Amino acid sequence: MWNQLDGLTGLLSQKSYLNRTLNLQPEDKMLIVLDLDNFKYINDTYGHQAGDQCLKVIAECLKKAYSRYGNCYRIGGDEFCVLFRKPEKEKYCREKFYWIIEKQKNRCICSQVPHTAVP
Repeated sequence: MWNQLDGLTGLLSQKSYLNRTLNLQPEDKMLIVLDLDNFKYINDTYGHQAGDQCLKVIAECLKKAYSRYGNCYRIGGDEFCVLFRKPEKEKYCREKFYWIIEKQKNRCICSQVPHTAVP
């Protein structure tokens, strides 16, 4: 089975995710799901180009933090997930993700939207 990429973010697509979950492998040990809070606000206030830029930045950060230990997917408009192979590395990757996001927040309007982080 081949993987398809999401056209906007370059992450694996929802179809790839669905195909993979139909045939889960023993190495698929953890599912991490991310949903962006208040994303509609970005599109409504700053326009879809700004929203797309935020999605690209977030996808890039997700890939940098998690791809070494899992497969990163965009599964919906503002929803992402990682099928993670190394649960013992989750805390390390999460902290790396937050660190990368913090460094990249000037690249997108997302930093101006109220949000909550869930550990």
